[in-house]
Amino acid sequence: MAMAMGGHMRSDRQVVARAMEGFANHYAKGDPTEILKAGRPLRLSPTHSRCEAAGAVFEPVLGWEIPAWFAPGGETQDEAIAQERAAAIGAAAIFDLGSLAKFHLMGSGAREALEAMATAAIGGPGRAARTLFLGKRGGVQADVTVVSLGETDHIVLAPAARATLLGAHISREIAGRDAVISLDVSAGYGALGP
Repeated sequence: MAMAMGGHMRSDRQVVARAMEGFANHYAKGDPTEILKAGRPLRLSPTHSRCEAAGAVFEPVLGWEIPAWFAPGGETQDEAIAQERAAAIGAAAIFDLGSLAKFHLMGSGAREALEAMATAAIGGPGRAARTLFLGKRGGVQADVTVVSLGETDHIVLAPAARATLLGAHISREIAGRDAVISLDVSAGYGALGP
């Protein structure tokens, strides 16, 4: 299961540390807001240091350290979340989506390959499309967002838990196609969203 759920995102050090901590805490009655610490941090998004400076409390998401809430003045979890909710309702909120799987499809055949996999049209440069990727027999392979950076340049975003399976699906789908390549850029690209 670990491999299918993003095995490329783990390290032996993290697995051993998390297993030991999990065993020790399995029967313990603890604070539900306690976030396990063993094997962390493993992966940091490009915005991690800025979020940390702003008072972020992090939680692990498949090896990534993601802000769970911000408490710059030492607020409790409930106080911090209530303040964030009010700010988002009154204005806007930006979320660190760095833990998402990110694949960069490039080449003159990239749009055609993406549209062959997707249930929705892939928009032009500067546009994003939420769509499903389907397999050859019509089964859903992933729920993704495709961001078109240019006519021949696209980023596919998906939940981190689907990274390994999605990468394999994209590789199968573009095999034999001319003028398209795919790179897993999950560790190198950040992502922010509303």
